[in-house]
Amino acid sequence: MEWTEEATTALLTGCRELGMDLSSDSIRRLILYGERIIQANAEFNLTSIVDPVDIALKHFVDSLCLVRAVSLMSAVLIVDLGCGAGLPGIPLAIAFPQLHVKLIDSTLKKVRFVERVCEELQLTNTTCIWGRCDGKSVAGLAGDIVIARALGHLSMVLELGLPLTRIGGKVVAYKGKEDPVEIASAREACRLLGGVLLAVEKYKVPVIGDRRTLVIFGKVSQTPSGFPRSGNLPKLHPLGS
Repeated sequence: MEWTEEATTALLTGCRELGMDLSSDSIRRLILYGERIIQANAEFNLTSIVDPVDIALKHFVDSLCLVRAVSLMSAVLIVDLGCGAGLPGIPLAIAFPQLHVKLIDSTLKKVRFVERVCEELQLTNTTCIWGRCDGKSVAGLAGDIVIARALGHLSMVLELGLPLTRIGGKVVAYKGKEDPVEIASAREACRLLGGVLLAVEKYKVPVIGDRRTLVIFGKVSQTPSGFPRSGNLPKLHPLGS
């Protein structure tokens, strides 16, 4: 399978619907990135989405939908938790070169892929980190916006993300359809961790209309020591659930 003209058209149309007029160089980089994802999928399970049009819309355009809920113009540092194939961090780094994006994943094979892609795309505004979100490799990070896409329960995202967010910064979770029960349980986790729920933004992915949600939290005070809990506790026993 190869990248197609149909995928490029879908990418351009989706960006226009978001009100984003990307440069020809940014579009070129996104297309090359899509080609590398397709190639890597032939070698190992990088992502379950393999059709070029789906990659363009369900991965790239959906990643850029962050602009519908958060202003990126004043942000400096974006931290992408569990970036996997580099999503949503790489599309954001391509579209907003003034940002610095730190891409974190605990799977070495995925981090190596992301490193190669960032090098080939000459994305000097990215840093790839192999390690757990609760480990020494991320100690001291203080992102303006911490993002997580399809990472897991909101309470887990908060426990891993708020310690890496500066006071006054935001944690944004990309989710599917709104889940009031999950959001309610995350409110208690948020309170314990020094955050507050700011907004729940429902949106449709351009062109295809898939329903998605961006859940946005603000950090208002220092996260207490002892968080995040070590090991798999944040995943197995989410706070507030």
